[in-house]
Amino acid sequence: MFWDTMTRESPSEYNGMNIITTNPCAEQPLQDYGACDLGNLNLEAFVLDAFTDKARIDWEALEKATRIGVRFLDDVLDYNDTRHPLKQQSDAAKNTRRIGLGFTGLADMFAKLRIKYDSEEALSFADTLFEKIKNWAYDESTELAKEKGAFPLFDKHKHLSRPFLQRLSEEVKKKIATYGLRNVAILTAPPVGSGSVLAGTSSGIEPIFAFSYTRRSESLSKGEFKVYHPLVKQYMDMYHITDESQLPEYFVMAYKINPEFRVRMQATIQKHIDSGISSTVNLPKEATPEDVAKIYMQAWKAGCKSITVYREGSREDIL
Repeated sequence: MFWDTMTRESPSEYNGMNIITTNPCAEQPLQDYGACDLGNLNLEAFVLDAFTDKARIDWEALEKATRIGVRFLDDVLDYNDTRHPLKQQSDAAKNTRRIGLGFTGLADMFAKLRIKYDSEEALSFADTLFEKIKNWAYDESTELAKEKGAFPLFDKHKHLSRPFLQRLSEEVKKKIATYGLRNVAILTAPPVGSGSVLAGTSSGIEPIFAFSYTRRSESLSKGEFKVYHPLVKQYMDMYHITDESQLPEYFVMAYKINPEFRVRMQATIQKHIDSGISSTVNLPKEATPEDVAKIYMQAWKAGCKSITVYREGSREDIL
């Protein structure tokens, strides 16, 4: 698990205009002076018997980690209570108790399960996976509400009327009606940039960006050397492969995935995320403005809260 904190200080009205904003990566919409602490589960760590026909998810361990994550982040709110720069930030955090349990390593999880990221099987599995996580997380928030009380602004009738909560299991909805919720929002899907590097895994819900890249050392050898994506290196060592072209088809790089499929994956996962999603559609340098427009239109029709497009070469020094 990896944890981060963020706050938003600016009010939502400027020169008479109402402004709705998120943090820079768009995974966490915040109210005025809103604060949120984020944590991420490394999904690939819950795969058993990776790369075999027996590969499967350790559902019991994943449920336990999800519930612990919700409790940990709720405790962080209390720890931070007296540490906010502004009283308004402390009040906002206490009134909503917003948390953001996120994820990383989705693409590596697919590879370990021998599921191709851009496949109908991946969409179906992601739908099942995040539906389970959603219900576990919300159930744990009801348990916290039973123990410590619901967040101060909780309104049972208003909250349960929201479309997202209607997609929870009947059992969880009954518990919300009885005990309330400890947190106004619970789940998110951030990019997990530095966290994924630390964990040695693919970023957030993104596909593997590249199997390898060339790195130049200025301070030591001043030479160039090849660096493999950790899971790719693990597989190559395990099966004594020396060339990336020998990797099985369920290893797939971001720029080889049909952009329309990326939108479908985001839309599938978003059904189970109550905050926002950070997801970038990678396009080759030959992509046209019409290609970009098509992606934005598809995302809008799919009901995506946001979408980001990166065309190769459009900015310098970007991995």
